[in-house]
Amino acid sequence: GESRRSIGILRRLLSVSSEVSQPSWSQPDEGPSLVPILVVGAWDETKEADRQLIESVARKPYQDVLNTALRWQNESDPPIHKTGDIWKL
Repeated sequence: GESRRSIGILRRLLSVSSEVSQPSWSQPDEGPSLVPILVVGAWDETKEADRQLIESVARKPYQDVLNTALRWQNESDPPIHKTGDIWKL
């Protein structure tokens, strides 16, 4: 139940290795970069209103937030996923 049907979450919950149970994106020096994405939850990158909302929440240019999303999307056990034009935490 705690994994909410996510293999990645289940893997972290069952792990005895701190590298698996605490992914790099959850570390104190990395986590804050994901806060604007956490607050918004999901957005459509083709919609100007969504991009403006991201900029407003992040208080930085959309491209900076997008760069953060792209960085974490390519990590093992990513906290963010893109399907089509939709980004989701």
